[in-house]
Amino acid sequence: MSRSFDLRAIKTLAAAALTAIVIIVFMLPLLASRIDRQARHREGEFVAASFAREVDILRNQIGSAANWDPAIIHLDRHFDAAWAQSELTATNDRDVGSRIVIVLDAGNTVLFAREHGRTMQAGRAELVRLAAGDIVATIRTLEAARDAAAARHAPDAEQKPASWIDGSAVVLVSGRPFLVVASLVGSDSGKLALTHRRAPISLLISDLQATIMPQVGRRLQLVGAELTAALPAGTRASFPLRDGRGEVMAVFSWQPARPGTMLLDAALPPILIVIVALLGAVLLAYRQGVQGTRILMDAEAQARHLSLHDGITGLPNRRSLSRLLDQALAQRAGAGDEVAILLFDIDHFKSINVTFGNVVGDELIQLVSSRLQQLCESGQICGRFGGDEFLFILSGDAACAGPEAAGEFARRVLACFGTPISLSGNMIQASACIGISVAKAGSVGASDLLCQADLALCKAKAAGGGVEQLFDSEMEQARGRRRALEQDLRQALRDGAIGVAYQPQFDRDRMVGVEALARWTHKDLGPISPAVFAPLAEDCGLIGILGMQVLRHAFNDSRRWPDLRVAINVSARQLQMPDFVASVHDLVVEMQVDPSRFELEITEGVLVANNQEMQTTLQSLHGMGFTIAIDDFGTGYSSLSYLQRFPVDKIKIDRSFVCKLPDDRQSFLIICAIVHLAQALDMAVIAEGVETEAQQQMLIRAGCTRTQGFFKGRPMAAELIAHLASPAAMSAAAEARSAA
Repeated sequence: MSRSFDLRAIKTLAAAALTAIVIIVFMLPLLASRIDRQARHREGEFVAASFAREVDILRNQIGSAANWDPAIIHLDRHFDAAWAQSELTATNDRDVGSRIVIVLDAGNTVLFAREHGRTMQAGRAELVRLAAGDIVATIRTLEAARDAAAARHAPDAEQKPASWIDGSAVVLVSGRPFLVVASLVGSDSGKLALTHRRAPISLLISDLQATIMPQVGRRLQLVGAELTAALPAGTRASFPLRDGRGEVMAVFSWQPARPGTMLLDAALPPILIVIVALLGAVLLAYRQGVQGTRILMDAEAQARHLSLHDGITGLPNRRSLSRLLDQALAQRAGAGDEVAILLFDIDHFKSINVTFGNVVGDELIQLVSSRLQQLCESGQICGRFGGDEFLFILSGDAACAGPEAAGEFARRVLACFGTPISLSGNMIQASACIGISVAKAGSVGASDLLCQADLALCKAKAAGGGVEQLFDSEMEQARGRRRALEQDLRQALRDGAIGVAYQPQFDRDRMVGVEALARWTHKDLGPISPAVFAPLAEDCGLIGILGMQVLRHAFNDSRRWPDLRVAINVSARQLQMPDFVASVHDLVVEMQVDPSRFELEITEGVLVANNQEMQTTLQSLHGMGFTIAIDDFGTGYSSLSYLQRFPVDKIKIDRSFVCKLPDDRQSFLIICAIVHLAQALDMAVIAEGVETEAQQQMLIRAGCTRTQGFFKGRPMAAELIAHLASPAAMSAAAEARSAA
């Protein structure tokens, strides 16, 4: 009886103790959470007060400079830029390099703009003025109200100094948050009247990300403080920075102090020890076993899902799509139904990635996948086939998966991309092309169907993108012809049948150089355009051999005209070859030529890649003595930045601008801008595609005296260049043109 009672008492005490521990365990997190919330709230109040203090400091600075009699004299009666620079742009240590000061006249036009202690570009000043439009409008409204109230007073009433009219707001300038503090220019004595109906406005703009918010973070000793465009996820505390309309312009966030959690972390280990002691090793082992099993099951399910689905979009991946296509073909074979596949590809996706970054590229992929899924109906499958390619599988009768139905579905897909897409603050005009293949289930295999869709997609891309293309037998025949042409090109390279023609380049009437142009005369087809065989050589890996043969011809033929420079085209694929520089160096040594006589022409796309390997390659070639020229300048991704980063010596104006002369004024102005840019960067400039004397004269007017085109000379053999380059021939040609 006693033992039974003692046992019951022990059980009761143990249960009571366990209950008390459980209650404490549940109460401690609640208490810790409450303490954390209070601390977080206090930090938020401190941040708000500190930010208000920064605003008040800036308002006092600009207000004291704008509201005194000299400001009326120098900013309103007659604008004195030197005074404005001396009085308004004075900075303290924390503002150096981050302050913008702008003065607006009575019509809100920019009179004075300084940024980082230097005169601000007019375009950027106007951009800042527009961003501060709301606060400027508010100041003008307050000014009008003040003037109306003053007008109601007796005319002989004693003039008193007017109170400051100022304000502040957070604005975005080129996506970057700034604090704008505005103050209306006024008299501190009340004795000086305005010359104009409205007073000038002084604007003080400070970079929130560079100065103000970091200062707040340091003053309050906040951990992980940063300024972002959107509210942070997780447990971070935040203080939204709003404009005058209450819209969030930026968010200042930090990792809040968690005193309650720290207390809980300190108290939790001994409590857990007691709990573990009470529950025992068996319960612990059981729980660990259950958790381990669950983790393994979740990991297996996730691995199974990832093996069949794309990690970015969550759509079926290539492996899963291949299985689904095999299943569709097998299931529909008995009924004689049709199966259609649509291979979807985003136009210029690589350029989008290069221009806007991989993050924007991934966002575009996600958005495209979302739109494509919305178009799918019952029985239709959509997946990511790889990179920027997506695949649709349509199956059923002709009404569901026939050529007409597939074409209609493809046009609905393309219609989704008719308007620009906003991604991370960038407006992107995305388009796509689609290759369609339709077949009776059971008549072809999945690989053949995919191959047909890929051929149709290639034809859609060749058409310029933004279209759909249905596979037909002619595409298969074209692929066969392409394969045959590839074999003939290989044989021509082995036989040395690729020749080189040279087109003269002139400085006014004096021939100063030539451009080496590859030529191939097919034994059966006759002359093949370089626009055909050069891309073919790149696609089938022959561009390296072709490029070195052209270099060898040019090096050898250049001995005939030692006074002429020779331009040679080099493709991006050649520059990406690891042994290209070494091969060129060996050829220079072998043929004993002077690299300074030769120009290597590259396209803008080579520079847009902007990778370290490409930069190193170009610098090595430049160091050997070669001149680096940009071919077709202005038609690609022209950027001042790559003209600085890469060793560019010469710019070649594209024929698309030249051919519109002399009638197209816009093309003429573009050419003038390119010439001035080249002159400013100490680069040579030449225009290609000159076919008339009028075009040449317009180019000379624009400052470009070096030209190339049919007007002066077509591509010709090396021996004709030698004759044309002789002094007698050049003199005769000049006299003939003068007579004409």
